[in-house]
Amino acid sequence: MTWIVGMPTPFGAAIAVSDVRVTWGDGSSTDCLRKIHPVHRNMACGFAGSVELGFKLIEDFRKSLSAIPEGNAPLPAVMTWRWWRRARRIFAEAPESARHLGCSLMILGVSPQPGVPWPRSYVATLRAPEFRPEFIGGIGRCASIGSGDGEAEYRRAIEGQNLILLQGAVGHDRPGIGIAQFLASRLNLTVRGHPAIGVSEHLQVTGIDLLGTWSGSLRLGEFGEDGPVYPVVPTIASTYEEFRAIARQRGSEAEAAIAVALKSTSSPPRHPSEGPPNCARRQPRVSHHAPQIAVPAHLGQDPVLDSRFLRRCPERVLRPFVGAHLDADLAAGRVPGPPNGGAAPLPALVLGFRIPE
Repeated sequence: MTWIVGMPTPFGAAIAVSDVRVTWGDGSSTDCLRKIHPVHRNMACGFAGSVELGFKLIEDFRKSLSAIPEGNAPLPAVMTWRWWRRARRIFAEAPESARHLGCSLMILGVSPQPGVPWPRSYVATLRAPEFRPEFIGGIGRCASIGSGDGEAEYRRAIEGQNLILLQGAVGHDRPGIGIAQFLASRLNLTVRGHPAIGVSEHLQVTGIDLLGTWSGSLRLGEFGEDGPVYPVVPTIASTYEEFRAIARQRGSEAEAAIAVALKSTSSPPRHPSEGPPNCARRQPRVSHHAPQIAVPAHLGQDPVLDSRFLRRCPERVLRPFVGAHLDADLAAGRVPGPPNGGAAPLPALVLGFRIPE
């Protein structure tokens, strides 16, 4: 079973904490699975529900980010909105046995903000069967996916503005690490105080900032007669192949294993004639002229308002909005210039940003 909690921080890092427990088809459970995985230098994705589907969706998302040119990084909100329909289609086309186990995703990411010293952080949840992204807005707000999201005590531990967690940033060169440790400690104490079937005390911490991805296991010791006693960190599978090996060792079927998500009904399968979503088969041209269109002043400032705006018109408005800033970005050196003054490369402008040297 699963509990994954994510939090965007005001100090340029997106953080998440997850347990490592898996429930097998026979009802038994094992602490053995890493559930949050990097998909790019500045993005990560976690899953709850069917383990097989979770790894398949993460791999598809990782492949979709390969369109970003080398030396660039994706814009998290843009890429999430471009990809979510693929997640919906993959889930709809999966066997009924896999869809019955459910699936939820959590996407983390960061991107720079012009004129602001800290990068902007993003955390979004996507839930089967629709997988429509829901971005977290507000300082200190958290969101969660998995079976732990259905426990009242667990929800109470993360609801509201968790501003006290921001104290963890003090004394860290990478503030997100300290905040993540504070959050993981709170979740560990919550699970110990209110055990739930299938949720493990073993927690893994993952964070994203512009320097890259970092992760580790939380080890909270208890004082005994001979000093502190720390729990033994179990062997963790980071790939589906490693997970299948663990399943074979215990005589279980990996396809029936779940990092349990809340059950959800599946949507009717997509007809093959519909093909891939529009955003995947179009290759729009970037305009070099300012568009005659009203762009909201909040764009790039508030993730909730941004998500509403992009959801209504993710392509028709976003493309000219980015194209309007093309000349200024090229002049300032924020975007690599096209050779011989030709058309600028689409992925570098619409999908990502230049990584500072």
